[in-house]
Amino acid sequence: RCHMFPAVEKSFNGSLAFILRREMSSSAYNKLYYQQNKERILSAKKNSDKAKRAQISEYNKQYYQTHSEEHKEYTIDRAQAIKERKAAYYAANKEKFKKRQTEDKTKQQVYLKEYKEKTRAKLVEHYKNDLSALRSLEAGFGISSPSDWYSVTHQLMHENKSMHQVLRTMKLYDFLKEVYPDYDWIKGRFHRVSRDSWKDVLQTRAYLKYIEPELGIKQASDWYRISREQVKKKSQQNQQKQKNKKEKNRTEANSRFFGFTY
Repeated sequence: RCHMFPAVEKSFNGSLAFILRREMSSSAYNKLYYQQNKERILSAKKNSDKAKRAQISEYNKQYYQTHSEEHKEYTIDRAQAIKERKAAYYAANKEKFKKRQTEDKTKQQVYLKEYKEKTRAKLVEHYKNDLSALRSLEAGFGISSPSDWYSVTHQLMHENKSMHQVLRTMKLYDFLKEVYPDYDWIKGRFHRVSRDSWKDVLQTRAYLKYIEPELGIKQASDWYRISREQVKKKSQQNQQKQKNKKEKNRTEANSRFFGFTY
């Protein structure tokens, strides 16, 4: 007869609902009542919540319309107060912030330096111990001898994934010096030369000695008749020769491997 509870409860004079409520525990009765009236309870709660939200929204709208100017002034004053408080805090701890910033920057530089050194050591060890990897890298540039490295442009090297990884941690000269320690490398013969390279007297002297025969120099006094344009032009001609030689080597390698040229 549980389906009769709501109707019986309305005429509450010693009814069955009163008896059940007295005999049953409070939680059991509430659970039973909720199960019988679940839809009505949820509907009433939903309508009540909706009405409360509408009421609150209307109240907030009216309040903002009434106090809009005060609210704007409060917002501006609060933002200004926060800004002043931040400025005062920074001024009071300026030295502390600078010290911490310097320490963080130093830590970052040390970490990057250690990371580069570790990566550089791994790459050098890899190409020194695995000659097939080095030959594969050189084949991508059409290199058949160490001197062909002078003809490889900076752009081509960065387009090669493996070479790009190498150049991120070290300069080309340093890499080749490790891989080919017995070869006398001259910095001035590479396509891209940093200004600091010319501060090295031995390297500058080696480059000048390299181009002396091409400029017709037999003794030191002959340099007086050489202009800067002549040296620059000769350097460009040498780079072009190296480039043509590299293209020829690449064509021959492709011909041997694929059986045709292009």
